[in-house]
Amino acid sequence: MQIKKGVRVNGMKPEILLAIMVADKLWSDNGQSLVITSITDGTHSAKSRHYIGLAVDFRTRYFDESTKKAVFDELKADLGSEYVVVWHSTHIHVQFNGSN
Repeated sequence: MQIKKGVRVNGMKPEILLAIMVADKLWSDNGQSLVITSITDGTHSAKSRHYIGLAVDFRTRYFDESTKKAVFDELKADLGSEYVVVWHSTHIHVQFNGSN
């Protein structure tokens, strides 16, 4: 696992650590090292859960489209309904919403 230079982890919640652990295994199973590109840093929408330590972004540019889709689908299934997993062109965004 790698953390991109400049990524801030202060304020990260345990729910995001769990998502990172799940993602790290998935990336490894698919021949890549997980790269975290944002946790509590960066510029996001005003109500982004990054700012409260409940979101993380994972790099995906090294996956071909079919592998990225498979990783995305498995991550979503493994994390369950309390997490929102969003496909972006350069990364997969994961946030914890809890039970609503």
